[in-house]
Amino acid sequence: MPYCPNCGAFVPSGDSTCSCGTSFILSFREDYEKLRDMYNEASSYERNGNYSRASQVYNNILDEIHILERDWDFGYGSDSYDEISRIESDARDALRRI
Repeated sequence: MPYCPNCGAFVPSGDSTCSCGTSFILSFREDYEKLRDMYNEASSYERNGNYSRASQVYNNILDEIHILERDWDFGYGSDSYDEISRIESDARDALRRI
């Protein structure tokens, strides 16, 4: 990650904490949990037959992931990266399905 999403300071690759105190692993985990909740919401809409709303939420997930790609070097928190990649893949598959 070249810059801290909180204060904008340069952060050397491999550091997990900025000089301002921002922890990237924790923040990355929070982002994952937000995406997971959005995915569960979209899946619920899809199960209930509300495909239009499900499609909107799945697209919001993909938009949110694009924002994260600007903020995070996906080398940080590799477990979270794998989980976010899985959500992205599942959202794309769902959009093709509905």
